[in-house]
Amino acid sequence: MTQKNLDKFFDSYPSPYPFDVSKRIKEGYRECFDLFEEFKLIFPEKNSDYSNISNVLILGCGHVEGLYHSIRNPKINFDCIDISSNAILSAKENSDNFKLKNVNFQIHDITSYSSKTKYDVIFATNVLQYVEDPSSVLQNIYELLKDDGALILSLPSSYYYEDVDFIRKVLLNLGYEYNNADHIDEAFNFVSGLDGIHPSRVRMVEGNDLIDKKDFVSRYMVPYHQSFSIIQLFNLLESTNLFFQKWYYNHLYYPSALIRPVSSKHASLFDRINSLDKIAKWDSVCRIFRSRNDRFSHTLCVRKEKEFEFIEEKLLNDDKSIVAVKPFQYIESIPKTSEKYAIMTNFKKKLYEDEINILDLLKKPKSLEKLLNNKAVNISANNKIDIIRKLSESGIIHLYQ
Repeated sequence: MTQKNLDKFFDSYPSPYPFDVSKRIKEGYRECFDLFEEFKLIFPEKNSDYSNISNVLILGCGHVEGLYHSIRNPKINFDCIDISSNAILSAKENSDNFKLKNVNFQIHDITSYSSKTKYDVIFATNVLQYVEDPSSVLQNIYELLKDDGALILSLPSSYYYEDVDFIRKVLLNLGYEYNNADHIDEAFNFVSGLDGIHPSRVRMVEGNDLIDKKDFVSRYMVPYHQSFSIIQLFNLLESTNLFFQKWYYNHLYYPSALIRPVSSKHASLFDRINSLDKIAKWDSVCRIFRSRNDRFSHTLCVRKEKEFEFIEEKLLNDDKSIVAVKPFQYIESIPKTSEKYAIMTNFKKKLYEDEINILDLLKKPKSLEKLLNNKAVNISANNKIDIIRKLSESGIIHLYQ
């Protein structure tokens, strides 16, 4: 199965479905690793500068992704490709309506794209699951990136999708087709009629309702799809000489964000998981919390240079690192109480008193050294490091040089 077999599917079932990009941006909509406001999440290195980004490639841009980034970043040039002719024609039409001069849309298969341009950033969000050999695509991306460039990668999580793919393969083997309305109705009724605790049926539920039939077809009837565990993801990166830099949603992977260090129900669980190496730790957390619907994809930043591998740990050990509250992070105070919560997409964390005290010191970004030496709060330097680490692992703060 190649991408060329999927062009008609995405003509009928684009992902995501088209929406008014300009309106959504004005309402506060932001993509993961937003170039403008989250530049330092992508390029945490010293002397990196947003104004140095000139050329960006978006693979599998669909109807909206290229429009989003080109509207948000009018001084950056964007090349955007997709195999869906409907998506490219729609994006071009909207680009003309918005009078965008910084974006180029092409109908093209990501497996064979080439360019003389070397890109500062490449976005490949939720596209590699549709190709048989993602390693070869990543090797091509490697050649297209500048040496100090960054790849923004999003891949379906097998911890979520194995339940979907299990029943999807059954439906395809039984001959159900996405372009037949009767087949769609019957397949939808079949899966929604499974026992309420059946894993494949659970994945049809969002909130208190079933997903609509368009989403059902996109998940359960797509002709080809693969998903990735932590182990598979890192094996894939290793095969292409690309290096993991950071997750976008740290709280999905670290035990400190999800497991209480002290609990009568699992007195040593936190310490056991936290003592594992990074990859085993992340895999364990994903396996434990796989039933949560916020685990549908892994979203990460990847670099060509090994010096950026696992950079958060390096930054935590450098007094000169700058510590800042992550963009779009919201801290909610509970009226008539001293309680505060950190609220992010699909994640709400109650903050402990010491965490609140550290965050109060971060009204503006500060160096790690200044935070550790600050006497305004009665917390030892070692405890401050531990708190900063946990806030970073929860995705509430981030560090850069």
